[in-house]
Amino acid sequence: MAFFNRSDELVALDERLSSARAEYFVLYGRRRVGKSRLLLRFGERCRQFYFEASSGSRGDQLEDISAELARFTGTRLA
Repeated sequence: MAFFNRSDELVALDERLSSARAEYFVLYGRRRVGKSRLLLRFGERCRQFYFEASSGSRGDQLEDISAELARFTGTRLA
């Protein structure tokens, strides 16, 4: 899939990553403009945990993200 016109956003994310401070970065925009693709491309540059919630109950989502975190960290669920 093509990746166009996101160099400014990648630079902003790189600056946050290299900062010595803890930072909170909010990424928002209209549907289907490439937000997820931008985060995935940025994640190729560093170790990342990416989770996209699906529809379902809070319990289902908590179970899903817990399983993904366990897989990502190589630990077992308690």
